[in-house]
Amino acid sequence: MAMNSSSLENGWTELRSSNLDAALKIFREMLRQDPNLAEALHGIGLVALRTGNYEIAVSLLERALKGQPRQVGCLADYSYCLRRVGRLEPAVAALSSALEIDPENSQLWRASGELMISRGDTENAVQQQHKSIALEQTNIDTYAQLGLLVRDGYYSYSQQELDVMSRLAEDKSVTERAKAMLKFSLGYHFDSIDDPDQAFGSFIQANALRLRAAVPSEQFNPKLHAEFVDEIEETFTAEFIDKHVTGANESELPVFIVGMMRSGTTLIEQIIASHPDATAAGELNHLYSMATQGLGMLANGQSYPGALKILRTAALTPMANDYLALLQQRNPDAKRITDKMPTNFQFLGLVWMLFPNARVIHVERDPMDTCVSCYCNNLQAGWTCDLEDLGYFYRNYRRIMRIWEAVLPIRILHVKYEDLVSKPDADIRRIIEFCGLPWRDECLEFHKSRDSVSTASKLQVRKAVHGGRVARWKRYEKHLEPLRCALGDENN
Repeated sequence: MAMNSSSLENGWTELRSSNLDAALKIFREMLRQDPNLAEALHGIGLVALRTGNYEIAVSLLERALKGQPRQVGCLADYSYCLRRVGRLEPAVAALSSALEIDPENSQLWRASGELMISRGDTENAVQQQHKSIALEQTNIDTYAQLGLLVRDGYYSYSQQELDVMSRLAEDKSVTERAKAMLKFSLGYHFDSIDDPDQAFGSFIQANALRLRAAVPSEQFNPKLHAEFVDEIEETFTAEFIDKHVTGANESELPVFIVGMMRSGTTLIEQIIASHPDATAAGELNHLYSMATQGLGMLANGQSYPGALKILRTAALTPMANDYLALLQQRNPDAKRITDKMPTNFQFLGLVWMLFPNARVIHVERDPMDTCVSCYCNNLQAGWTCDLEDLGYFYRNYRRIMRIWEAVLPIRILHVKYEDLVSKPDADIRRIIEFCGLPWRDECLEFHKSRDSVSTASKLQVRKAVHGGRVARWKRYEKHLEPLRCALGDENN
């Protein structure tokens, strides 16, 4: 038991330090000695959660809860994973069980409020977050969740809350990542009272804090990313395409929604998911994992895109089948299931080799609006922290899309965000037709869906389509010269 206790603490230490491989090794060794050890199952479940394998995490946490049904942390993690796979009611039930056990836990009330936001229940979300603050006035995560409600017009901070947030943002004991969350939230406040200069000043401070806190793996290197794009262009030539005419799996089930972050991909996802024959799988990390890890195991350590030069399509079949099985777990009866990880635009060559009959919806939005929205939201991508980096990344994104348009024989529908919000009926019908689904009138009322949404747009897609966010970059125009220069010709 002493060995287990020591090993368990070591595993949690590695997990807290984001050393996921080391944590996984420790927890697996504990399971080898006791296959039903709840704490080890919980630990491996968290590794799966941190790597975006939410279905696997759900399964592991269910097993862990059989051995520790009243473990509050495990219940909370289980609820979060259930929400990420779209199982809202079980997620609510798990969190309710945790709150029954520990009703004085501020973080549980914060998580409950976040769950309410995902459901679009803003009134209860505010109530839950207020309970969290009543229990712990310095709970920064709670102020950040309220910030999303402020940003989207559902809430206004009280003066007392603003005073506490301002004090915490200057507190030397608060981490830089936590301070960044506060600065983003204060920026939303200043924006809501029509003070764009002070708002953007807060966003500048928030992103500077994020850059200082970033570990090397989170930092953006424009030179390396440009070399990655060069390799895509060198790999996916017309000759390469001619040699790979047969795909790994002929299924038409997947619909990949791609584009820049903050371009409108969540809006497209919710439109499609409102159709009774379609299901939204959210933002899946699996293509990225396949491109960076799965291909490496098949191609002697080489990753995407170079690995594809030495692999036959047949070698990709198990990978395609596994991905398809993952989608079917969400809804085995669905005719179409969406994966809306925006940055999958980088992997469309792999998508075509895996699923040549898949559909791709590419969402385009004004480059200035897109990049400013990325900068003003606390996104988990290093290239969003700097205006110049944003411009460089956007240019690389456009270059990659031009490569696919020139050589890739896969179905791609281009949807302009500005057109969608100005004439929604026509574009929604076009999207549903492209997906090969019969028309259903409820697709025009997608915003009334109670499905879970986990992205930064979780509240915005609860509203009917409108053009209120078109040309918002002009509010901050005087601050955006570095972005404009970095975008270059792409801003024309």
